[in-house]
Amino acid sequence: MKFNVALIYGGEGFEHEISLIGAKNVSDMINRTKYNLIPVLISRSGEWFIEGERGKIPVFPALIDGVSGLFSKDKVFPVDVAIPLLHGDFGEDGIIMGALMAAHIKFVGCGVLAGAVCSDKIATKLICEALDIPTARWTFSTDTEPFEIMKRAEIILGYPMFIKPSSLGSSIGISRVENAKEFSEGYKKARALSERVLIEEAVPVLCELECAYLSESGVNRFKIGEILSGGEFYDFDKKYVTETKTSAHFSDKETERAVTDMADRLRLNLDLKQISRIDFFLTKDKRILFNEINTFPGMTKTSLYPSLTVEMGLSEGEFINRLIAEALL
Repeated sequence: MKFNVALIYGGEGFEHEISLIGAKNVSDMINRTKYNLIPVLISRSGEWFIEGERGKIPVFPALIDGVSGLFSKDKVFPVDVAIPLLHGDFGEDGIIMGALMAAHIKFVGCGVLAGAVCSDKIATKLICEALDIPTARWTFSTDTEPFEIMKRAEIILGYPMFIKPSSLGSSIGISRVENAKEFSEGYKKARALSERVLIEEAVPVLCELECAYLSESGVNRFKIGEILSGGEFYDFDKKYVTETKTSAHFSDKETERAVTDMADRLRLNLDLKQISRIDFFLTKDKRILFNEINTFPGMTKTSLYPSLTVEMGLSEGEFINRLIAEALL
């Protein structure tokens, strides 16, 4: 018996195209001898479609007459497990996981709580403070007028600093600012994308560390990789358009232990399940600072997470089949 696996990709958010690229790679990883793949596109306007040889079939997730799956006007597509390969807003932030739970569809990855909290940079900062996990110094605002928050940030942080929309990923809408004029422009840019805005000190970064988390069969695994950005801001283009060197090999055992300990505490307190990527900065004075969490890591050819699962001892792409199998239980 083969199980029906719905691979959900696209979405309404800013990372629609990145999700499409990742979905192609994950599709190639899935064991077709065990699983029937149902490719599900969420359009930029939020419509759900099954993509097939005969075109797109409009569907919606639901539980009807005891069957969990995707329903069209004249057909039912039963789903045993879904993979919500969506990034950022309208996907990774808990919204799609909630829709799947309402339809009684099992799925790979984190639930609503982890998705919602981890997608908000301010909320994760507050969690880190409660857990005594260090981060760059910060403040935040929900005001539309930038002058008051600018003065507060200048006193608390000083230039240079980063201004970030609180609820978007992949460095979208983030500005590094050096003075009041740039602050005003950066704040307006971030505020146009998110009601909540995070302002953070610019720390001297030696490198960025990505900690892959994978849980399967009751075993929690962590593996650290390195973004070799030379301390430069690792923006959207460097992640997905131009090439930035990465390494799945990290040899500093003391730093690795410290990062793994912080990542595990975040995993436990944020209810991370099965898969996540927990990012840190290693500063030039060798401090480790938490950056952010992606509850469904990127799966493009340049994404570090799949390579880190190989460093864990798994064959290439094996992790996704293990996660499917566990989600089916």
